[in-house]
Amino acid sequence: MKKQIFCAALVLFTVCGNIFAGSLQPSAAPAPTMKTLDQVEPRIAIPGGSFSTSFTISAPGSYYLTGNRTLTSDVNGISIDCNNVTIDLMGYTLAGTGSGTADGIKTNIRINNIEVRNGTITTFGGCGISSYLLCDDIRIINVRCVSNKSRGVFLYGDNSRIDNCIFSKNGKEGFRTYGSAVVTNCMARDNNDVGIYVDTGSVVSSCSSVNNNGNGILVHGPSTVSNNTSYNNRGNGIYCSNASCSIIGNTVNTNDANGIIANGIIKDNCVTGNRGNYGIYAYNGATVVNNKCSSNSNYGIYACEGSSVIGNSVYYNSGCGIHTGNQCLVDLNSAVENETNIELGLYCVVPGGNNAP
Repeated sequence: MKKQIFCAALVLFTVCGNIFAGSLQPSAAPAPTMKTLDQVEPRIAIPGGSFSTSFTISAPGSYYLTGNRTLTSDVNGISIDCNNVTIDLMGYTLAGTGSGTADGIKTNIRINNIEVRNGTITTFGGCGISSYLLCDDIRIINVRCVSNKSRGVFLYGDNSRIDNCIFSKNGKEGFRTYGSAVVTNCMARDNNDVGIYVDTGSVVSSCSSVNNNGNGILVHGPSTVSNNTSYNNRGNGIYCSNASCSIIGNTVNTNDANGIIANGIIKDNCVTGNRGNYGIYAYNGATVVNNKCSSNSNYGIYACEGSSVIGNSVYYNSGCGIHTGNQCLVDLNSAVENETNIELGLYCVVPGGNNAP
């Protein structure tokens, strides 16, 4: 009996031993736990430092500056030769030599879908950013273009987007586009020509254009200009070159020339202390509604033939408060304390009457 028990225990021990014993073969080496550089920063670095040659982008992708980058010869800072590129300046500065004709960032060929963001571009002999070859869908976001010898930005193409940028102390325009653009929340200051200059089909909104040596905001073709501030410019505050624009809700003060010159809808603007001949000059057939015009050097509002001038408040202008051409609708305006309050052309209509003592 004892022999049977012993044999059974021996069998059980043998079976259990086979179950719990581990493999005598060594295990494989552990897999690496560190991420590759491409996994940590899945973008392409543009090195900082001093360079005598341009950094050329020839493949689509996302690029970023790793430090301040200074050019020591007259070459473009970054040249772009392909579509679908994003450049993040990462808060660093791209700087030129201060002379010559090179640009900070330039598209060399006709390409589309480029974005530049987050940094400063300065002291290039040409433009801060340029595309001269009909490049569409360019975005410039949170960039400062300062003290470049030509323009801060020059874009030739449609569907540009410029947001939260500063264009300051450039040798020509702060910003210039040939093509449609949306420009929002930007500052153009102390440039040697026009502050913000846009083409047909553009929107300029919530921007400030100050102390420029030309017009504050210049619009070449039908566009919308709304809720901007334009003051102390050597030219006009807002000038829309005889195109049907919407000029709405702007503050236009103390410019050396006129306040607003435009056609289309001129509404809800405050136009004060401009030193040219007109607070508002409206071309034939314009609609001039609910503006405040005061203390301008001559006319408060000068509206040409066939215009509608309704609900404006015009006072303390050195010349005539409201002057119109022939066949205008002139109604519900208040014109007081001007040298002459209202002068109407022939065949004008005044259905409700004006306050013009």
